[in-house]
Amino acid sequence: MHHSFRLVIAIILFSTVFAINANEKERLVILSIDGLGWHELQTFKDDGTLTSGALVQQDLIINKLQVLATGNTGPSHITAYTGVEPKEGGWVGNTYLVQGQSQKTRQSAFTAVKPHSEIKHVVTKIKNKGLSTACLNAPTVNPNLQCDFQLSFSPRVEPSCGFSLTKTNTKLQCGTDNLAIDSNRSTVTFNNVEVTLKEGAVAPMCWSENEKYFSRLLYKETSREGIKLYVGPKHSVNANDAFHREAPSFVCWPGLIDGNSIRLGKISQSGFYKISLYQHDYAMRLLQYVLSMQQYDVVLAYTSFLDKVQHELLSEVVIDSQGNTINFVENAFAVVSDDLKSIIDSLNKNDSMLAFSDHGFQKSDFVVFPNGLLRPFNKNIQNDKKAAHVLVSGALGHIYTNDMSRSEKEQLKTSLLNLEINGQGVFNFVIERGDEGFSDFNHENSGDIVVMVNPGFSLDPRVPPTDRFIYPSMAKPDEKLKKLLVDIEYLFLSKGTSNRVSPGVHGFNSDVAEIDGIIFGTNTFQVLLESGTRSKKISDVTPLIEKAISAH
Repeated sequence: MHHSFRLVIAIILFSTVFAINANEKERLVILSIDGLGWHELQTFKDDGTLTSGALVQQDLIINKLQVLATGNTGPSHITAYTGVEPKEGGWVGNTYLVQGQSQKTRQSAFTAVKPHSEIKHVVTKIKNKGLSTACLNAPTVNPNLQCDFQLSFSPRVEPSCGFSLTKTNTKLQCGTDNLAIDSNRSTVTFNNVEVTLKEGAVAPMCWSENEKYFSRLLYKETSREGIKLYVGPKHSVNANDAFHREAPSFVCWPGLIDGNSIRLGKISQSGFYKISLYQHDYAMRLLQYVLSMQQYDVVLAYTSFLDKVQHELLSEVVIDSQGNTINFVENAFAVVSDDLKSIIDSLNKNDSMLAFSDHGFQKSDFVVFPNGLLRPFNKNIQNDKKAAHVLVSGALGHIYTNDMSRSEKEQLKTSLLNLEINGQGVFNFVIERGDEGFSDFNHENSGDIVVMVNPGFSLDPRVPPTDRFIYPSMAKPDEKLKKLLVDIEYLFLSKGTSNRVSPGVHGFNSDVAEIDGIIFGTNTFQVLLESGTRSKKISDVTPLIEKAISAH
C-alpha cells in the first residue's frame, strides 16, 4: 500500500513537470552566451548597475558554472555539448597539436568532434532520438554536424555588408553602394574592395546611423556545375523576411572587424561596440525568427557579444556629448539581460530553455610572447618541425619541446617560474608531463610543458620583432606607448588580436574563481538543475539536455 502511494505521487509529480499540451509540443532551446561571467554578473547586481531583464529575475535561479582545465570558447563548448572533459577528449586549447602532426597542421577545438568520432555531439544524440534540430551561429554550427536547419552569422566572414534584393545579372545593390559579384572567380567587389567568399552560408550586415538596418543572406556553393552565388536562404524558409528593415544610408564594413581595428585607429571604441551590438541583435532576431517558425524540436543558438565587448573594452569608458560616462561592459550586460527576458517571454508555455556561458574574464595589463622566450633554445635548430614552440589560448599555453634536452627543459621551466614584472610573478604554474598537477592536461595532445599566467597577464603566440618578449596590453591607439616603443614594435603590438594583446582575457582554469560562467533554465531545465547538485560543471550541460530529451 505504501509502495503504491509513492508510485502514484511520483507519477503525479512527473506529469506536473513534464506535461505536454496535446496541441503544443515542448521545444528545447539551448543558448550559449560567450563570456557571461558569474563574477561580473554578481558585481553588476550588487552595485545596482544591472536592474532589469532575466539576469535579475527573482524567480530565475542562476547557478555558477565551473570551467574545466581551460576557460576558452572552443574546449568549453565541445565539453558542454559532449559531456567529455578536455583531458579525456583531447581538446586541450582553442588550438593544439594532434599527436604526430607538425605545427602547421594544428587542430581547432571548434571542429574536434567528427561524425565518425566515438565521442558523440549532443546534436547527434538529439537526431538519434528522431527530433529535429536548428543550429544558429558558430560554434553551435559545426561543419561536421548535420542540423536540419543551420545558419551561421560571423563577423569574421567577409564582406560585412547587407544586401537588398535588387539583382541584375552579376550585380547587387547595397543601399546606395554598388556591389559586383564575379561568379567565375567567386569574388565580391564592394566599393572597389575585392574579397573572396567562403563556402557555405554568409550572413552579412549593414548598419546605419538611425539605428535601423536590414540584412540579407548571400551563399556560395560549389557543385559539379561550378560555383554558384545567389541571394536568399538556401532553405525553403524565407528567413530574409525576419530581418528586413528600411534604412536610408548605410555604413558597411568590408573585411574583418576585430580589436586590431581599434588599435590601428580604423574604428573608435564606440564604433566597435555599436557594430558588435548590431551583430548581437542580428543573432537574437535570427533566434526569435526560427522560434516563430514552430518547426524544430530543439534549437541551439549562440551569441558572442559579451565576449567581444569584454575582450576589447574591459574597463574602458567614454564620455558622451552630454557628459555622461558610458561603461561598455555594463551596457552589454544590460542588453543581454533584457534580450534573455524577451526570448523567455516569447516561448510557448511548454517550452524549456537552458542558457549557459563558457567563461568569465580577467583584466590583462601585460602580454607575454612565450615563443620569443624560446628563441635561445631554437637558435641551432635548422628544421622548423623540430623547433620548440608554444600554442596559446589566452592565459593558457602548450609548449611542445620537441628536441629540447632534459637540461634545456629544466632551464626553461626555471626561467618561466622566475619571470616577474614589477615584483609580480608572471606564471601561475609551469608543469611538465609527469609532474604533479598535470592530470588536468594528461592527454597526448597536450604540450610537453603546460603554462598558465597569473591574472593581469595574457599570452600571444607570435614572435616579437625585437628581443623584448613582454609588452603592455593595448586597448586603443596610445601615444605614450608609441614613444616607449620603436615603430616596428608599436605596429606589431597594434596588430594583435583578441584574447592576446587586448585588455580582457580568459583561458584560466577553475583555480581563478572569476573565470566561472553561469547556467540557468526554465521549466524542465529549471527542475533538472534544482534536482541536481549545487555545484555545476560545464560538462553537466549534455547530461541535462539528454534528461530533457528523455522526458520529451
